[in-house]
Amino acid sequence: MGKIEDVFLEYQSTGPCTVDVDLLEKKWNHLWWISEYDGGFRLIKNLRRRCASTTVKVTITKEQAEEIIDRMNLERCADPLFVKAASWRRDGDFEILTQKL
Repeated sequence: MGKIEDVFLEYQSTGPCTVDVDLLEKKWNHLWWISEYDGGFRLIKNLRRRCASTTVKVTITKEQAEEIIDRMNLERCADPLFVKAASWRRDGDFEILTQKL
């Protein structure tokens, strides 16, 4: 399928990156998610389940976030500590992340 970097049409170390949503849709699994804080969005891919290390953590525009949320059927989960924060994941991915080994 190629490298993770292939999902970026335009990568910037600062500022929003542009994502190839069609390719991202093919690569999407339980490790991918969107973080929202105060109207800003970040696309994140964890290294593995229940691991804080990431292989992708980039800022994306609100428009791209909304497109990804719609295409992947992501659900919003409000953060219990921060009022302005939320996570966007597929419905079943929340259970995968909280399962005991």
